[in-house]
Amino acid sequence: MPGVKNHRRKIKAANIRFQEAKRAAGTATEPGDGHLNTAESAYAIAETKSKPGRKKILKEETNLVMTRQMASVLEAKETEKEEIRNRTQNSPHSTNSFEMDRRVLELKNKKAVEQRKMLNNGDKYLELYNILTPEAFCPNLIRLGRFGDGGKWICNPFALVELDHPCIFYSFGLNNEVSFEQELLNITSNKCKHIAIDAEKQEPSTLNALQTSTILQAKILSKTKNSTSDISFFDILKIFNTDYIDILKIDIEGWEHTIIDQLLSVPICQILIEIHDVHQGFTKPVVMKTHQNVYNFLHIASLKGFYLIHFEVNYRTLGASEFTLLHKSCFKNFDVNIVLGKYLS
Repeated sequence: MPGVKNHRRKIKAANIRFQEAKRAAGTATEPGDGHLNTAESAYAIAETKSKPGRKKILKEETNLVMTRQMASVLEAKETEKEEIRNRTQNSPHSTNSFEMDRRVLELKNKKAVEQRKMLNNGDKYLELYNILTPEAFCPNLIRLGRFGDGGKWICNPFALVELDHPCIFYSFGLNNEVSFEQELLNITSNKCKHIAIDAEKQEPSTLNALQTSTILQAKILSKTKNSTSDISFFDILKIFNTDYIDILKIDIEGWEHTIIDQLLSVPICQILIEIHDVHQGFTKPVVMKTHQNVYNFLHIASLKGFYLIHFEVNYRTLGASEFTLLHKSCFKNFDVNIVLGKYLS
């Protein structure tokens, strides 16, 4: 019968398209017992010599419609995946791609408005750390150095070896604990020029561990009082002929508040900092609640273009916790392309 032959040819062609769509989508769909026939059964029907009745013709027509629908769905899914891949900027060293649901990102941005309001009205540390969340997503975030005090969270340290300019790495505050510096310099094959500053003289073991680094004993202040021991942030950069910093690790026991204006006026990509609530460097009485000093530092940094990438509460005290900040101008350098919601400013 010509009509039946035409139906069979259509079924065969549709099933071939279906199999091609499955291969393109990278999926293998197994028919369940309750499903209609797929390619294998279609071929069997095509080969049968018996003349199908009306019910068999209807069944073949139903198979044809279902097959076309399934192929269409698979093709649409593959097209959507390809569009997402094209939008995502992946590092050449990535082993996989990261995709976030657009609806989640939209919701996070809406919640950022509520976070801003709560931070302005918060009155205790528990609220501060309950509200804080990363503002941008670094898929290659990792903790270098020892676990516990001394280690730091950094976004994609391997990207430092691929920069199109000489890498500059500063450490403000050592206290003879340099596990972070050692590991960072090791995995980047000492590509970065490393300069370390500490107010105290370091032990021989520390100096030996940082043989390729430049170490200066000095206190970092807002103004230079002594050209060799009490030096401003600006003057330190002049001494070492620095006009930008790729990585700044800073733990100077609260003195960060006195140099924040200088600190944030220089191009810096990542700041890995322990922010303290109060310290002896304040020249005016602290009228704010102590936790607000931590928030105010983050707020000022945010106004200058920094995004909170990660924070870690200090297990010893809430008044000295760790924060990783990344400037928006360096997102591409460190393979960051997802903003979760900016709320610190």
